[in-house]
Amino acid sequence: MKILITGATGLIGKELGKALYQRGHKITVVSRNRQKAKEQLSFPCDIIECDLGRSPLKEKIAVECVFHLMGESVTAGRWNENVKKEIRDSRIVSTRNLNQSLSDTVSFYLSSSGVGIYGDQPGVALTEKSKPDQSFLSQVCVDWENEVDRYLQIQPNAITAKIRTGIVLAPHGGALKKMLPAFKMGVGGALGSGTQYMSWIHIDDLVGIMIHAFEKRIGGAFNGVAPTPVTNMEFSKTFATVLRRPLGPSVPKIALKLLFGEMAEIMLADQKAYPTQALNTGFQFKYTHLAEALKNVLQK
Repeated sequence: MKILITGATGLIGKELGKALYQRGHKITVVSRNRQKAKEQLSFPCDIIECDLGRSPLKEKIAVECVFHLMGESVTAGRWNENVKKEIRDSRIVSTRNLNQSLSDTVSFYLSSSGVGIYGDQPGVALTEKSKPDQSFLSQVCVDWENEVDRYLQIQPNAITAKIRTGIVLAPHGGALKKMLPAFKMGVGGALGSGTQYMSWIHIDDLVGIMIHAFEKRIGGAFNGVAPTPVTNMEFSKTFATVLRRPLGPSVPKIALKLLFGEMAEIMLADQKAYPTQALNTGFQFKYTHLAEALKNVLQK
């Protein structure tokens, strides 16, 4: 099957592309830098050089399935208006340009999204039916998902799926790469009060959910999280224990806000999300215990 992937050189894209290739699919990727993609990708593919955040492809492409994974990191640095515009455009404008680049041959279209769509909802068990709030990242996710569904104006019979990803545990990059130095030195600790819930997932399970939705042709929203969310304090203690290091002091909320400004909101947000759609449609997780997931990732 002919599959198009955007964001293929990212943390998730590399693993998804490899898994799809191993299943016998023909992969085409869109990348801003052809040479970089060629050097970083471990699976054979055709490469189209284009920055979808700026413009559509020069010619429409005919593929059967699309995995749209591109988007600037929301935790790369302190937010300002330019950074927020880049976060938004890299998701919404890129999706709009991708839609304009596709012919009417796509039968399945999966896009990344994020549990950030729920904002900060303390004490609430979040399913795919839960409502967003009015925060910046929540509204970005809402508009992003709506833009994906606009492909249905081109091909009404297509199935669209949105994966609302939590914190991804992976051996190369992602949240753990940023956390690891402090925790290895024994100074890593909880953020704020540590009572806020975090929704995490092992990268193998995240890729598994995507392929599950693709192979079974299941549309709609999926919470891309493990079925066992933990508090930030629980996560921090477990991470320190797995590394056999002491838990460091908590970082006060006021310090996070001084350091990161508005971005601190997503670091302190309470998001107790559950993968209801994945479980209800028969997906089986490999990693449901945080300690087991962390051990597996750190061994690699």
